[in-house]
Amino acid sequence: VIETRRIGFSMIAHAVAYHGTATTMSRVLLSGAHNVYIGRVPGDPSHSYLFGDLLIQMQLTKHGGLVIGVRTAEGRDVINPPKSLVIKPGSLLIYLAESPLLDPPS
Repeated sequence: VIETRRIGFSMIAHAVAYHGTATTMSRVLLSGAHNVYIGRVPGDPSHSYLFGDLLIQMQLTKHGGLVIGVRTAEGRDVINPPKSLVIKPGSLLIYLAESPLLDPPS
């Protein structure tokens, strides 16, 4: 299920400003091969991580996943975050994959 309020409206607005992006995202989301998932950060849930360090540690790409953003503990989505972003406890990862690779939020 795509959260239209958070993602869908953003995709529509982005497609107006950047021609061709809607077609690309539609292919990614509707191809049946990859889906958008939200999962818990692996490791100690009380620990903070730098986004860049977490990506290196997780090596999700070796399992066919691609992290595209972070949902902060406050509920704010940060798409394509900088590597210096501090991932605080309670944050979730937004990623593309063929099947779920991380534990879902509880």
